[in-house]
Amino acid sequence: MTRLHGKRPSPAMVVSIVALVVAMAGTGYAQFTLPDKSVGTRQLKNGAVTNKKLRTGAVTDVKITKNTITGDRIKLSTLGTVPKANKANSATSANSAISASSATSAQPTAFAHVHKTGSLDTGNSKNVASAALNTDTITNGPSLYCIQGIAFTPRGGQATVDGNDGGGTDAAQVSLGTTTGCPTGTQAMVYTFNNAGANNDGFFVVFYK
Repeated sequence: MTRLHGKRPSPAMVVSIVALVVAMAGTGYAQFTLPDKSVGTRQLKNGAVTNKKLRTGAVTDVKITKNTITGDRIKLSTLGTVPKANKANSATSANSAISASSATSAQPTAFAHVHKTGSLDTGNSKNVASAALNTDTITNGPSLYCIQGIAFTPRGGQATVDGNDGGGTDAAQVSLGTTTGCPTGTQAMVYTFNNAGANNDGFFVVFYK
């Protein structure tokens, strides 16, 4: 039987084949290398970009959509003082507070506690100088109290009978101006009464600009 003997390749042929294999492998590798700026949103799967992958300072305000950061996402202790609200920290009245939310007390501009005898309780009054019962009880009747020394021209007021004096049916009314029997300079008057008519009662009154 005749045997076929293959001719061995020459060294040059072997080198050429190896070079061809290497070249083909390199071409295949290059085909799977992504060019710059070729990865878009379609190539990223959900959750692929984590906090560790973000460079510090990479996300700036221009990258954040308006109205997407809500209050519960903000650490309030890192916020500074709101402009023009610094006075609210030490405000003692609503008049001097730019924001009254943290005012220690919100007081009316003027107020007074008047005893049923007509005397002013100065310890519980502000911007009111004096009070007195009217002297013309024949024309005006009793229980008309004259208020003086209000630090401004009042435009309104409100009075409430002192619970230590009046009963459940007692009430008080405020009038601006003066009448016969009140001292000169009277700016407002308070009338106290009940179901039976005029009745001397102590009262609290506030006045507004």
